[in-house]
Amino acid sequence: MAVKAVIIGGGVVGCITAIKLKENGYDVTVVDKSVVGEESSAAGAGIIFPLMPWNYESRVFDLCLGALSFYKNLSIKLIKAGFEDPEFIESGMICIDPSDKKKIVQWGKKNNFTIKEYLFNNRPSYELAKVAQLIPTKLMKSLKHIYSSLALSL
Repeated sequence: MAVKAVIIGGGVVGCITAIKLKENGYDVTVVDKSVVGEESSAAGAGIIFPLMPWNYESRVFDLCLGALSFYKNLSIKLIKAGFEDPEFIESGMICIDPSDKKKIVQWGKKNNFTIKEYLFNNRPSYELAKVAQLIPTKLMKSLKHIYSSLALSL
């Protein structure tokens, strides 16, 4: 008899958790107050990085680096398995004339994170290359199919 689990919240995290549990033999039920994947996961911007990482604790940065790797690999698996491409891209981010320039540079050095400094429209700007994004609605569409069929190992 399989161990039963209930996941409260059918967004990206809830569905990925449910898939992982199902792969490990659990009998999983996802409960959502609305339609699975239609709330904040559908409305999110899909940015996989805090917008100003220098304002967060280092463990948040570590979590984001892990998420970058996870979603990049997940996107590759989804495409190879014939699911919808969530359009994961490492787009980078440019901070134009931020008020805390020293903090940004110090944070980059401390975390071994490449930050390019240059002028953009004659204003000091900082580019963070490892910022990524995807399209949450496309990701959710694939996750819903996977959850129902378990056609892919995450």
